[in-house]
Parts: sequence; structure tokens; C-alpha cells
Amino acid sequence: MQSGSLDQALLERALRYTPFGLRVVVTGGSKGIGRATVIELAALNARVITCSRNADELEELLSFCASKGWDVHGVVADVAQQEGRDKLVQTVRLSWGGQLDALINVRWNTIFHECSRLTTATKLLGSLIESLLCRMLEPMYANQRLDTLMMIFSS
Repeated sequence: MQSGSLDQALLERALRYTPFGLRVVVTGGSKGIGRATVIELAALNARVITCSRNADELEELLSFCASKGWDVHGVVADVAQQEGRDKLVQTVRLSWGGQLDALINVRWNTIFHECSRLTTATKLLGSLIESLLCRMLEPMYANQRLDTLMMIFSS
């Protein structure tokens, strides 16, 4: 193998695993793991839409990202509610023409009304919410080679 083709192969492999230019939705992006995920993706030049139930925390994150020149947008939405899922999906449609490369769904136990422990019913409710959100966003996946769904749980 020639040096030039080896360099090209290494570059192609590196680009496969970088979020540069990807359109990524991160739920729960205003604090904790979600916030860290938004910041890391944006710093690596991904285009990010995030949502939060807390308008003040979301605005603080968006201001921080804007000060860095990052392409991050947000919507106040509770994805546990149909109205929140609708707002998030509509934001993706308007911002990216309905095209999406990855969904990173971050949720905390508090999404289930401050449950003291994760019961079977709570787990089923969480799965239902995630399934509904995934179904709503599925038609928007633009890059079939790279469509990604990641679930992150935190308590």
C-alpha cells in the first residue's frame, strides 16, 4: 500500500468517528451529562439542537455556546409530554429541513415526577417515551450510513 493511500485511509477512518458537521439532537441538554454532551459535540463542530424543561438553564447554555461561535439551538420542551416532543421535532424540521444524523436521549429519573426508585412501571413509561420520540424523528435521519441513537441514563 502506498503512503498516500494509507494516509487517505486513516483520514477516512478518523472522519467516520468525528461529529464534524453532523446534525445531532440531544435531549436534556441544559445540565449534567446532557450539557457536557452538547458542549463536547459543539466543540467538535457538530450542529446541535437540544431541549430542556428549564428555560433559564437552556438560555445560559445557548449563550455560552454562542460566545464560542458554536452552532447550537434549543427549545424549551419536556419530551415526556407529547407537546414537548412535537416542539422538538418541529424545531428539527425548521432548523435542518427535517434532516438528522443522530439522537442522543439523556434522561434522569426526575423525568418521572421525582420517583424515589425506578419501578417496572417507570421503566416501561421511559421506554414508551423514548419509542415515541424515536418514531417521530426516524423519518428525518439523513445519513443512513451513520444514523445513531444513544440513550444515556443518569440519576
